Amino acid sequence: MKMLSVDFLLGFISVRQISAQRCILEVNRYRQTYPESVDAYFEECIVRRELADNFCFYQTNYDNINGAADWARNTLEIHKKDVRPYLYSKKTLEKAKTHDDLWNSAQIQLIKEGKMHGALRMYWAKKILEWTKTPEEALSVAMYLNDRYSLDGRDPSGYVGCMISICGIHDQMSWLERDIFGKIRFMNYEGCKRKYNVKTFVARHGGKAYKNTSNSNKHFSMTSKKRKGGLEGSSKKIKLIDETFVEKLESERNEVARSVTDFSFNKNRVRMLSKQLHIPEKCDGVVYWMSRDQRVQGLQEVESDCQTLNISFHLLLGQAKEVLPKFVKEENMGGVVTDFAPLRLPLQWVKDIENSLPGNVPFGQVDAHNVVPCWVTSSKQEYAARTIRSKINKNLKEFLTKFPAVIKHPHSSKVKYKIGNQLTSCLKLDKTVGPVEWAKPGSKEGLKMLHEFCIKRLKMFANKRNDPNENALSGLSPWIHFGQISAQRCILEVKEYRERFPESVDAYIEECIVRRELADNFCFYQTNYDNINGASDWAKNSLEIHKKDVRTYIYNKKTLDEAKTHDDLWNSAQIQLVKEGKMHGFLRMYWAKKILEWTKTPEEALAIAIYLNDRYNLDGRDPNGYVGCMWSICGIHDQGWAERSIFGKIRYMNYEGCKRKFDVKAFVSRYGGKVYTNTSISQKTREVVLSPFKLF
Repeated sequence: MKMLSVDFLLGFISVRQISAQRCILEVNRYRQTYPESVDAYFEECIVRRELADNFCFYQTNYDNINGAADWARNTLEIHKKDVRPYLYSKKTLEKAKTHDDLWNSAQIQLIKEGKMHGALRMYWAKKILEWTKTPEEALSVAMYLNDRYSLDGRDPSGYVGCMISICGIHDQMSWLERDIFGKIRFMNYEGCKRKYNVKTFVARHGGKAYKNTSNSNKHFSMTSKKRKGGLEGSSKKIKLIDETFVEKLESERNEVARSVTDFSFNKNRVRMLSKQLHIPEKCDGVVYWMSRDQRVQGLQEVESDCQTLNISFHLLLGQAKEVLPKFVKEENMGGVVTDFAPLRLPLQWVKDIENSLPGNVPFGQVDAHNVVPCWVTSSKQEYAARTIRSKINKNLKEFLTKFPAVIKHPHSSKVKYKIGNQLTSCLKLDKTVGPVEWAKPGSKEGLKMLHEFCIKRLKMFANKRNDPNENALSGLSPWIHFGQISAQRCILEVKEYRERFPESVDAYIEECIVRRELADNFCFYQTNYDNINGASDWAKNSLEIHKKDVRTYIYNKKTLDEAKTHDDLWNSAQIQLVKEGKMHGFLRMYWAKKILEWTKTPEEALAIAIYLNDRYNLDGRDPNGYVGCMWSICGIHDQGWAERSIFGKIRYMNYEGCKRKFDVKAFVSRYGGKVYTNTSISQKTREVVLSPFKLF
């Protein structure tokens, strides 16, 4: 016997062709066979139905906004004028011509079948609230469509369904406040995808996505164009908003304190590297030494900003340990302050300066690379994110604070240096790797990218960040790497959107603070951060055991560099890296693990992965890059997995797994990776060539 669904029966109950009592009596006969289903049906057919009748009997405003609870009316009123991303008329909604194929399919189901699935009724009504001018209009349109097309229309359950979805009746008020909805429970497309197969439902009912049927609010109707490099660029109007955003930040920094002299600076941000702690009275200034990686074009903006602030910008060519102490002595500088980078080369530079400066010159270091200074978070190498997370979080109140603007310096320097064209003319630059078009250097461009992320992509970050086909990432790592925007600034701005996108904000904080600072911790306390000796014993032993396992494919560095493997997804990821100076974060893992699988040894795999990352990535030569390669190939910050050939106990990833997570064909089509069949020296062929006597 095929049992009727609850939704199907409601139509007959509504027009009195069958009683709810008869349904309950019959369904109850199956309690021993389906106890959970019978209980669930009782809840819907008795409790929920009779709650709806109760509401309509005692609440005369059961079909309008005045029937809502005070908290709901208030919150909807507060958010009544919030910007709507889409605005649709009743006619457009009735014809199922919105941008949302799921909503359109639900509306088509309602019209064709005289019913809509119960779970979709909530989504359907909530989207009407999101896409109409006011809650009153939303409620009116939803009830009109329900009563016009539903076989069980003009029924208490229908009115209460619309009132629950739009006005929050019979619901709680503890939901996070967000635009348009206020404290009304929110539903979205991604949430539906997590609950059931949306594509199957859409295919069944034929809803299409329409692009030009919305009268969008002007703020949201800005057209966008693709930048060469994949990230979406902005229209002229977005650029104007970006400029306003930069001005707003400057204004906010001025509100923190009128000047740095009025600001209570946290001395725990600085660690003194010299025995001398105090700046002598008779000196001509303090030097800030930029010891981190820098972009030439970014330095030109720094020079311009320094001129505006009456701060001298000096370009010294040569080894730091030779030119900086000399400059300090000749110009009578009273102290030196530098930034922090946990990698061995900049650490050695700092050590050299520490040993070369005059004894009476104090030398301090500030960790602008992290929110919580690396040496404050932990005094040892942390095992994983779970061991460092609480150590970081307990310090955020002290260190994740706003800071004032830099004021114009009251005194001018006697010495003037300019960049001009001398830097590019005197340095040996590798011009075989050209600049990318999508990322312009400098703090202003970094702030614009941050703003675009907040208003356009942050909402997708929680659910879409692991899909390489979606433009959901921040794209900020190049500016953070070069110190042109701080992780602290990014976090402060992103946190402003917590009420609207709580999951995305939390996910971004986890990546931008916890994961980044875990990488710095590893590189600072582990001198072998870029070689196999930096791995845990279990990983080193496992890789050693499987070192001589047969490789199905073996590629050399040149073939990998040229993206000429048998794997079109890997090749496309490598092409993205070369062309855009960035690779999607999820694919970085797959990319590095395949290098382990396709090279002769783990040592060679790690060397090639780091070489390609540092050569092409705008955020190369960064702790995140080294840790990413070490995580993928050597299992750092990870656990042991089921043992397999080549990988041993290192976590495994494959092509089929990627296909389950995102549309591989779409990504390959976008970047053009091909399948090459004759570029590998297989293990068997290699053994024959090296040891021909094995044939006998």
